[in-house]
Amino acid sequence: MGQKANIITLRNSKKNFNFSKEHESNFLFFFKIGKLLNRLFTLKNTIVNNFSLNLLNNQTFLSISVYFKYSKTEFYKKKRYVFDKVNKTSSDNFLWKQLFSFFKINLVILRIQNLNLLIDEKILNSLYSKIRYSKKMLFARRHTLFIDFLGLSSLFFQGHVTSNVYLNIIGVVFSSLSKRRHKTFLMFLERLFTIFLNLPSSDSSLSKSKIKGLKFILSGRIQAKLRSSKEIIQVGKVPSQSIEKNIEFSKIHVYTLFGAFGLKLWVYRN
Repeated sequence: MGQKANIITLRNSKKNFNFSKEHESNFLFFFKIGKLLNRLFTLKNTIVNNFSLNLLNNQTFLSISVYFKYSKTEFYKKKRYVFDKVNKTSSDNFLWKQLFSFFKINLVILRIQNLNLLIDEKILNSLYSKIRYSKKMLFARRHTLFIDFLGLSSLFFQGHVTSNVYLNIIGVVFSSLSKRRHKTFLMFLERLFTIFLNLPSSDSSLSKSKIKGLKFILSGRIQAKLRSSKEIIQVGKVPSQSIEKNIEFSKIHVYTLFGAFGLKLWVYRN
C-alpha cells in the first residue's frame, strides 16, 4: 500500500510566483525574459542551473546560478578580462526606465551565482583519478567536454547542480558516440554512479545532500538494432513511493544518427 500524504512530510519549497494575483501580461513578459536569458547564456557557452524570479511591491528579484564552460573560462584567461563596475550609457538607462515604467516596476535586483567557484578541488581530483580511463574511449577529441563533464559531476555530487542539468551533459556525451560505444557508455555510467555513492567528502555540509541512490534508464535503438530496447542502471536504493523522500527526477530526448533516445534519471539524496 502507498504511503499516506501528510503536509508535514512535504518538502519545503520557495514561493517564486503567485499566478493568481498577477496580471497575465506581466506573467508572459517575465516568462519570455526567462527564456531569452536562458538562450543568451547558452549561446555564450554558459549553463543555467537555476533561474528564479519574484515580484513583490513593484520590485523584481532575479536570481540565476550559472556554470561557465571550459572554453569560456579559457577565453577570459587569454583575453585577461577585468570586470569592473561600469555605468551604463544614457540610452541604456532610458531604455530600461521606459521598459520598467511600462510594467510599473521600481526596482530590479539581479543576483548571479558562479558555480565554478563552488567546485571542491579534492572531489574533483578524486573523480579525475577514477574516470580518466574513459577519456580515450568516450571523450576522444573532446577534451573540453571531458573537463566540463568532470566539473559538473563534482558539482552534482556536492548538490549544487540539478539532475536536469547533469542529465543534459550526459545526453551530450551520448549523442555523438558510435553504436559500438553504447555498451561502454552504460558500463561507464554504472561505475560512475558507484563512485558517487562511495566517494568520501571531507565537508560536513555535504551530509544533507549526499547521494543514496541513482537510477538511469536509456531507451531507443541501442547499438543501432532494428527494434528499440531499454537498459536500466540502478545503484543504491531509490524509493518509488514516498512523498517525504528527497528524490529528483528528470528526462530528456537525445537525437542521434541512430534515431531518438529517451534518457531518465532518478536521484535519491538525504
